[in-house]
Amino acid sequence: MAKIATTEYGLLKTMNLRIYDIFVVNFYAPWCYWSNRLKPSWERTAKIIRERYDLEMDGRILLGKVDCTEQINLCRRHHIQGYPSIRIFRKGSDVREDGGHHEHESYYGERDTDSLVSVPGNLIVSAHSGAHSFDASLINVSHVVSHFSFGKKLSTKMHSEMKRLTPHLGGSHDRLAGKSYMINQNDNANLTIEHYLQLVKTEIITRKSSQELKLFEEYEYTAHSSWVHSLNIPVAKFHFEPSPMQVLVSETSKPFSHFITNLCAITGGVFTVAGILDSILHNTMRLVKKVELGKQF
Repeated sequence: MAKIATTEYGLLKTMNLRIYDIFVVNFYAPWCYWSNRLKPSWERTAKIIRERYDLEMDGRILLGKVDCTEQINLCRRHHIQGYPSIRIFRKGSDVREDGGHHEHESYYGERDTDSLVSVPGNLIVSAHSGAHSFDASLINVSHVVSHFSFGKKLSTKMHSEMKRLTPHLGGSHDRLAGKSYMINQNDNANLTIEHYLQLVKTEIITRKSSQELKLFEEYEYTAHSSWVHSLNIPVAKFHFEPSPMQVLVSETSKPFSHFITNLCAITGGVFTVAGILDSILHNTMRLVKKVELGKQF
């Protein structure tokens, strides 16, 4: 494999694509207007991905770029015919099979930074074989969801810390868990079950000490499910789309002067209330004495 310049590092490194779950590569040409237009968005996206995910600990996705005027043979080998071409490599391969047809997996969405960072996607569970045919009327895609969440799994300690900061969060990060979606035998055949998920990212910043800020994130989602008749082989489809909105929760310590101010306010309030009570008690005693003196005469 030729050297690929990853925009995160700004240097050339020999990459073994097979060790990465997802490697998104921008094949470009310096003379191309559209390649130059994509360049700043691509570099900002790579910077965000690098800051968000540690390559050594959580290298779930990596961005790279290839100059096709220098790596001519590499671009020919991957059948690059236009610039820029964004290819998605999964475990080292960008070839995707679809009904017996082979095609290269590419990204065709918007190419601004926000769209590149938050790309919608699909998870499709279906019967598939390169050497068999299926009777769609006999396929039942009933299923039970035991766990379906996004992002890294939080440890018990981090989850309790999140609950302390945001008591109303954490209940929707695995909304589909434990739910069953069944198709009865009496129902018509060729039923596809579709789930539409809307993701909202929540970032939580907590102060562990006066010098340290620790950031962790959680993805919560809403889910809507439906049963639709399929003209092809029925599938179980999960379509997820990130929301443009984001929730940011931060915890900051208050200065010691704020404590002193509150203490003085409380102390002053106590003395004020005590003075009012003392005045009421004193006036009441005087009134009682006047009444007693009036009775004597």
